[in-house]
Amino acid sequence: MPMPRDYTIILRDLVDDEMLNSKEVLYNLLNWLSEEDVYSFCQDEYDVETKVAYEEKYDISSECFDEEA
Repeated sequence: MPMPRDYTIILRDLVDDEMLNSKEVLYNLLNWLSEEDVYSFCQDEYDVETKVAYEEKYDISSECFDEEA
């Protein structure tokens, strides 16, 4: 049975009420999560954007990804 989202709701409310800085919360969560969790999140939510950014950062052409598929 999934855990209730009480702390998610509290964090969102604190950010919405400007009691917490959203950028700081994001950075702290990214530092706390494993790289595998961050990768999965990127694939699920921001696949195109993260793929383009990855290719640009590491100077990889999209053909390299297409060949693997």
